[in-house]
Amino acid sequence: MIKVAALTSGKNVPSARFRIRQHIEPLMRLGIDVKEYPSPISKTVRLSAAHGFIRQYYVALLNAGLVALKFATRMPGVIRSRQADVVWLNRELVAGFCGLESILIRPRLFDVDDAIWINRPYVKMIAKNVDVVIAGNSFLADWFSDHCDVVHVVPTAIDTKRFVPANLISKEDSFIIGWTGSYDNLHYIYDIEKILACFLRDHPLSRICVLCDKQPMFSYIPTDRVDFIKWSPENESVTLQSFDVGLMPLRDTDWNEENVVLRCCSIWQQEFLFAFLRWG
Repeated sequence: MIKVAALTSGKNVPSARFRIRQHIEPLMRLGIDVKEYPSPISKTVRLSAAHGFIRQYYVALLNAGLVALKFATRMPGVIRSRQADVVWLNRELVAGFCGLESILIRPRLFDVDDAIWINRPYVKMIAKNVDVVIAGNSFLADWFSDHCDVVHVVPTAIDTKRFVPANLISKEDSFIIGWTGSYDNLHYIYDIEKILACFLRDHPLSRICVLCDKQPMFSYIPTDRVDFIKWSPENESVTLQSFDVGLMPLRDTDWNEENVVLRCCSIWQQEFLFAFLRWG
């Protein structure tokens, strides 16, 4: 039995759920025992929301304290990982900093599903100090191949036993446009809000459903046309089944380059989407 310690970014972090956690049971059947050690403090936790209520010279101290707390809460998982044969690292151990990775046992696998080097320059150093990089697609693999000798492409997959199509039932009373994502990514749906508002205005029976960890704040879409569902692992798949069409708007940036959808939409994304919704 091969023992693997998976150090993930948090219990509800998408990359941890889809890149690592959903594979634990299938890997066990293949003789690979994966023990996950998620960060007790999610990588998305930050103090920026409180900056307006405290004096500026305390902000640096508070942020330093948060980083120190993240380091401290990561140490139990790091220590336990030394009993494994392999360490499977989901992103960096502490968002915003590197250093702890160098004390992990070898071999070290670094799992990446985003162009994280854009806002994390230190990722290059991590890539140089791991044995294998597992990249979500060829775009990511091309960049990491300049900094790590062994790079494998493993696309992000979904559990087809959990995410299954809904029974096709004719619905004449409503048309649900759906979007799901984290609060930090709501700006993507805000980018096309005016287009959505036009569609909702022209189609009185249509609604937009947002599955997210926090409620969106739209400027042009009336609140009575929005169904907000707070995300949870339990309601995720059933909510997605309720969508008649799902949206994944993206901006034409290097961060989004790895997404196949962007290659289709290009700079004409909003015009294409508008035409599609008008046609619908």
